Amino acid sequence: MATRNSGTFRRAARAFALMAGLACLHPAPAAAAAPDLSIPIPAGETRLADLGLYRVGWQSYGRPTAWMPLSWTGHFDPATGVSYAPWGRVQGRDAFLMHSPWRVPPGKTWAEYLLVLPRATPLRLDFSIAMGSDVASPDKSDGVTFSCSLAVDGREIELMRQHQDKAEWRDYSFNLAAHAGKTARLRLQVEPGPRNNASFDYSFFGDARITAGAPGRAGETVDALVASRAIRATADADRRRLSNTSTNGVAPSNLLPCVNAIEPAGAAWRFSSEGADCRVVYAYTPATGTLDDFTVQVDDGRPFLPAHGGGLTALLAAGASGTGPEANPRETFLTGGRLVEARLEGGHLRVRWEYPAGERSLRVDWTFGVAGKALLVSARCDDLRITRFSLGEAVAPLRRSLRVPYLVGNLHYLP
Repeated sequence: MATRNSGTFRRAARAFALMAGLACLHPAPAAAAAPDLSIPIPAGETRLADLGLYRVGWQSYGRPTAWMPLSWTGHFDPATGVSYAPWGRVQGRDAFLMHSPWRVPPGKTWAEYLLVLPRATPLRLDFSIAMGSDVASPDKSDGVTFSCSLAVDGREIELMRQHQDKAEWRDYSFNLAAHAGKTARLRLQVEPGPRNNASFDYSFFGDARITAGAPGRAGETVDALVASRAIRATADADRRRLSNTSTNGVAPSNLLPCVNAIEPAGAAWRFSSEGADCRVVYAYTPATGTLDDFTVQVDDGRPFLPAHGGGLTALLAAGASGTGPEANPRETFLTGGRLVEARLEGGHLRVRWEYPAGERSLRVDWTFGVAGKALLVSARCDDLRITRFSLGEAVAPLRRSLRVPYLVGNLHYLP
């Protein structure tokens, strides 16, 4: 929500909550460190669409490889045309779309997942491939070449390569038992058909999943959740505390009493919530001027990113970056720059950040706090060049994306 008043651009306080307590999640580390993209595969069936740590790459033939932002999801990227997006039900199966580049010279698009495979049998990878029913015709797409490979023990194994030009599911199943207990990089890829034309190449992977262990093993996960500290602590709690009130505004409610604190920790700051159900700690390390500077940890679990890609966008002249005419402004995501000031005041951390923006730098006053299990984020700037404010999204090894009608974007459930 934004209003303009007396030449001042205001951003209302925004909040998001980590609803901690069912289970600890595994990594995605601090913004300053190289991200750990490994995903321990649990017992039972895991959908590839629920793997929240991955990299999407693309390449025009004969040109350098390029990578999209961490855990990127999108359809027809404005610069390249590539897609990697959940697509709901396609011909009776849960599907995600992958599209090769078409706004640049033709080439390939792929998604890579770093899997920590359990010592379990059976251990299988299953998926299907198909073209979209509205594009699988000679006057539109000439089909897509699908491929899948596994890199393990220093060598790459191509599991399949198939040209598909029909709106019919073709099924594949691979036994991964020989790689149990190892870390493997799985790569799914699409590229154009024989005419090297990516037009109408709506290519789908359907019901993609990894199955680890016998079906009964999944019950062990449920048993662990039911026996967890959070479930035991909340079993007899009064649920009326979950109702939001006017006193907490947009901050999510919190079921159990907790103690909140903000304290310095070397070059970082810790925002903590300690309750009978769990301990949640948000760590803020000022480095980029974006919400990528936050990580969060539940109890003793490994940290992950609660607001990846969050921050401010401004309309800046092209010349602000040193190239192009000043008369051609464009939207630019604000990153870099320098920390001007950070101080504790009134139970909040006040941060002033200065961003490079041509001859006239852009200063933003951030306010960070913690209430219940929620991290509170507010940004204020007197410069009308600011156009957008985003809280980003949670990036964790396992996340299920849920699209809610009339809500822009997805909600992510972190199991």
